[in-house]
Amino acid sequence: DQLTIQPVPFNAAAPAAAPGKTAVAVVGATGYSGAELTAILARHQGVKLAAVYSSRGGARTPLSSLHPSLAAQSKAPNVEPFD
Repeated sequence: DQLTIQPVPFNAAAPAAAPGKTAVAVVGATGYSGAELTAILARHQGVKLAAVYSSRGGARTPLSSLHPSLAAQSKAPNVEPFD
């Protein structure tokens, strides 16, 4: 059997990354590992958080409400449920 990886489309409303930055989406940002990864990427100078997703059935919420340490990220995307 072969594993096929399908690309996940970014949220159409997400802004494009600035020149020199890589646009990144995190799926599972509300779990412990996803939260740590999101925090690391949010502070990285070469990364633009284009989209952040929670698990299925999650509610749309500001990233700073789940990760208070990221409250200073004025342009952080909302956490969206992953469908």
